[in-house]
Amino acid sequence: MRAMLKLALGVFLLPTAVALWLELLRAASGLAEAQRAAAVPFFGGFMFYGLLWLWSRAGRGAAARRVSSFFRGLYVLGHETAHAAAAWAFGGHVYEFKAGPSGGHVKLSRSNAVVALAPYLAPVPALAALLAFRIAVWLRPDWNSLQALAVLMGIGLSFHLLETLSAVGDVSQPDLRMAGGVLFSLPLIALGNAVVVLAALKAFFPHSVAFIGVLKAAVLDAASFWKALATRWRSPSARAK
Repeated sequence: MRAMLKLALGVFLLPTAVALWLELLRAASGLAEAQRAAAVPFFGGFMFYGLLWLWSRAGRGAAARRVSSFFRGLYVLGHETAHAAAAWAFGGHVYEFKAGPSGGHVKLSRSNAVVALAPYLAPVPALAALLAFRIAVWLRPDWNSLQALAVLMGIGLSFHLLETLSAVGDVSQPDLRMAGGVLFSLPLIALGNAVVVLAALKAFFPHSVAFIGVLKAAVLDAASFWKALATRWRSPSARAK
């Protein structure tokens, strides 16, 4: 029964996730002109890591392999740390922790859907970038550059999104099965990451991004989709009568 409810919830949330990403892209498209001072370094950092990620995955040289291994190791470390932190938050214990470029795992006393999906929802690289910026400002109080923070956050979010996309590309991922299945997990991951990116854009561009407005528009878009689907589904029956 619980599995069926999770499946139904995943299917129900899928149009909302798609609608939210479309509304998010629409909101982001106008930022470069609205707040160029922060938008250029933010999206520049985002694109920089995207190109670096593509080169490290597609490149055939030793340098590309080393870069790919390095970033893979960082992602696995953040991935397993998110599992452990979520388990702690629910009162669980971590009995074993392993992370490296070749993979990792944690042995926990308890788990649930939140613990299983935590690495795919929590932007650990972006949080690490924010921490690095705060440490730099603490070491040098006279250096407090919004542009530098925007670059770091852009890189961190790009890292999180691309590595998460790569991870969930393998639908046999045990975390997804443990959380409740692929059709339950993927819409939640898509929806959660859209909210994370929207929150980051709202933090950097508070006057240009309407957080509640984007969420409301996505919900209305999803409601229109379900309404149109229901209307089409009822129409043949009405004509038959």
